[in-house]
Amino acid sequence: MIPMTNITLKQLDLEDLRRLAHLQGPCVTLHVSDSHPGAAAASHRAQLRQLTQTAVEALGHLSRTPKAESLANALKTFVETIDTGGGPGYTVFVAPGHETALLTPGVASSAVTAEHFHMLPLLAAAGAPQDFYALGLSRKAVRLWHVTPSECEEVALPHTVPGSLEAADGVDHPDHNLQNRSTIGANSGKMNSMRFGTVSDYDSEAEHLYHFFALVAKGLRDVVKDASIFLIGTRPDTRAFRRAAHAANLLEAEWHENPAHCSPSEVELHARAAAAKESFRRAERAIQPLPEIREKITGEPAAIFRAASDGRVHQLFVAEGARMTASAAGVSELHPGDDVFNAAAVLTLRTGGAVFVLPGDTLPTGGPITATLRY
Repeated sequence: MIPMTNITLKQLDLEDLRRLAHLQGPCVTLHVSDSHPGAAAASHRAQLRQLTQTAVEALGHLSRTPKAESLANALKTFVETIDTGGGPGYTVFVAPGHETALLTPGVASSAVTAEHFHMLPLLAAAGAPQDFYALGLSRKAVRLWHVTPSECEEVALPHTVPGSLEAADGVDHPDHNLQNRSTIGANSGKMNSMRFGTVSDYDSEAEHLYHFFALVAKGLRDVVKDASIFLIGTRPDTRAFRRAAHAANLLEAEWHENPAHCSPSEVELHARAAAAKESFRRAERAIQPLPEIREKITGEPAAIFRAASDGRVHQLFVAEGARMTASAAGVSELHPGDDVFNAAAVLTLRTGGAVFVLPGDTLPTGGPITATLRY
């Protein structure tokens, strides 16, 4: 087996989860949380050692068959190949005949042994932008960061992007001092006059700023392409950029801070939070029509699980903080401690359905879980 230290961990996406959803259990999922030098969180090595021990013990309680013992041995062998240095979190997936690990920054540490992989904590992140940009906006300086699943790094602006309002002075903009005048009085030869069309400094500056940000947006297209952009700057500046950047793929959330004072770690923290909110907003938009749909909707956990098992779930909505054991839901098809909501999500992905995770313990429709059915 090739040591994982020689492999670049792949970023998480929904297609990865769909493939993993097709594997048969028992399945072991180890969520290893972020670990950075000097941080209070346990190191990756310490986490992985404890989580592996927990999973092996759970496999023993789950079944003492050769299949479970073989899976425990495969797990212990596989985790030894993983680089346990610091950095963003990752998740280990081990099932009979399959072992993999994917980057999952921000995941909470846990070990789950069940009939299906533990995917619910990953679904919101998998549906959020993974590889995107953060753009710092101010009149004095423009900054650009590239946010990937493994890091946040400032990148040089392309030559097509003016680095400041002063650098964009080649763009035509209104004369701030222009005033229109008309003579008054009986004797038109006298120089008495009145102002009738003054262009205010405010309007002129706003138009100048608009042209500056339009140049920035245009210059970024070849670099950013269709990737999402997280905006950093004062509220007036981000508002002005949104007006100027018509075709840009902008995240709704913003960080209202002077970008000159932002460190990469701060940018990464706010950018990832904004990306996660984007995933939740998609889920909220998807659930809005449900109150108007009277047929083919169920909110009963056991019924949803069985519909998902039959491939009948078209859309599944789950509250992020909700959990229900199979024994509590009256689902005998699973091990008593398995999470029914997670199992329903995995089965929905397996059969081509869509899964949406919303923040909180209950959904806007009431209850922790609901589904629309295909038939």
